[in-house]
Amino acid sequence: MKTLKKYIIILIVGLIVVACNEDIVREPSPVTNPNSTNVYFSNSNNMSPILAKDSTSFRVIIERQKSDKAQTVKLSIESAYDDKVFQIPPTVSFAAGESSKTIKIPVQMELMKKYHIAILIDGADTNPYAIQTVYSRIELNILKEDYAAYSNGTYTSGMFKSSWAQVLQYSPSKKTYRFKDLFNEGYDYEFSVSDDGTIAQVPLTAILTGYVHPTYGMVSAQAQDGSMFDKNSTYTFLLKFTVSAGSFGIKTEKYVITNKL
Repeated sequence: MKTLKKYIIILIVGLIVVACNEDIVREPSPVTNPNSTNVYFSNSNNMSPILAKDSTSFRVIIERQKSDKAQTVKLSIESAYDDKVFQIPPTVSFAAGESSKTIKIPVQMELMKKYHIAILIDGADTNPYAIQTVYSRIELNILKEDYAAYSNGTYTSGMFKSSWAQVLQYSPSKKTYRFKDLFNEGYDYEFSVSDDGTIAQVPLTAILTGYVHPTYGMVSAQAQDGSMFDKNSTYTFLLKFTVSAGSFGIKTEKYVITNKL
C-alpha cells in the first residue's frame, strides 16, 4: 500500500512539473534585420592597446560584410568612467563601396592606469547568427604608460646560453626599468635599482618568462640576492629559474649598455 501511495505522489508531482513547464513563456530569439549589412569589429584590432605618454587617442577598425551602399551605424559604450576619458563617436559612416572604417577615439587617461571599456555596434546592423570569428562588441583593456627607451645594449642569458640586442626602458612615474618582451613576446621583465646599485625585481615574487619547456611547461624567474648594477654599464641578474617540477638553479644573466638614449 505504501509503495502504491509513493508512485501516486511521484505521478502527481510529475504532472505539476509538466503543467508548470507548459506555462513558461520563453522570450523569442532576436530577429535579424533583413537589410543588415553585418557590421563588426575587425579581428586585426589590438584588444589591449598600450598608448605612449603623449598619446591623446587610439584607433579601432570596424568592418561590414555588405558594402554596396552608403551607411551610418550607431555605436555605444559600456564604461565606468567619465565621458571625457573616452570620447566614443556616436556613429561611424561608410561610403558606398567602403567595407572598412577606422574610428579615432580621443582619450584623457591617467598614466600607468589600466582602463576597461566595451564598444557595441547597434544590433539592427549586425547578424547574431552569422558563423564568424568577429563580433559586434569589443572588450578593450587600455593602458597609457611613460616607459621610454633608456639605452641600447646586449643581453646575455646564462639560462638560455645565448645573447641578443635588447632595449632597456625606464618609467619616471614608477621609477622602474623594463626589458620588454625579454624572453618571449608579451612577457616583460621589470626591476628597480637602488642608490647602492642593488637590483630589485618588480614584483619581488616569481614572474613568468613566456618560455614553455617542452617537458615541464612554463618557466618562471625570480631575482636573488646579489643582483647588481655596477653604476657604469653592466646589470647583473642572479635569476632562479623554476618550473612546476622543480628548479633549474640560479643562473647569471647580464645586460651591457652599448649606448644611452
